Amino acid sequence: MSAVGWRLVTKAQNAQLRINAERQAGQGLYDLWPVVRLVGDAGTVLLTELAADADTATGLIHLLGQRPKLGTVSLAELRDTSLVPVVVRTPRGYRIEPRLERDPYWRATAPLSCYAKAAKQTGTISVATPQNDDLEVA
Repeated sequence: MSAVGWRLVTKAQNAQLRINAERQAGQGLYDLWPVVRLVGDAGTVLLTELAADADTATGLIHLLGQRPKLGTVSLAELRDTSLVPVVVRTPRGYRIEPRLERDPYWRATAPLSCYAKAAKQTGTISVATPQNDDLEVA
């Protein structure tokens, strides 16, 4: 996938992230399901909300050299991180890929709290379905 014209979040995902943010602001705390999974050499990010500024996203963030945490992240900063290319060797030669990209096939299978609990125990965000009953209570 080329970094030129490449988007971290699709229009449909952007709309759902904004709906989630409005819902949280208006009604209190919901345990939202992640909408977007960004993954690559730079880390893994699960996004649940996007603020009105269209840059500040909320979710579970695990970037290189850091522990997974719930918080906010700038999409502009993620794009900058993403555009630092990685050279990948393929059978046909080499290609350049972004370091963080949207996983177009991923769908959340649990609310964000389940992913956060699993990440706290394992130190990473797993693609496997987190199960509430498999997690130790702290």
